[in-house]
Amino acid sequence: MTEFRHSWRVVTAAFPATVACALAQAGLFSLRFALVASIVMGVLALIIVAIWAATRSDFTPLGVVAYAAGATGIGLVIVAIEVAIHH
Repeated sequence: MTEFRHSWRVVTAAFPATVACALAQAGLFSLRFALVASIVMGVLALIIVAIWAATRSDFTPLGVVAYAAGATGIGLVIVAIEVAIHH
């Protein structure tokens, strides 16, 4: 139970990608679509969490935007590295 309390965020983060891949396996759409959708959902989740975290930290409105942009930028760099490695 202690491990679950520390790892629930990882499990939750993997859930959308798992569902998308399962739907692709069921033949509802291609695996390529599922992977692209998973990336898009991950970036959107990153934006939402960054805004939430910055708002809870009492950042100014400009600070919230800057924090969300920075976190999203880092996420997009990671995606670009993944794409570069796998192509």
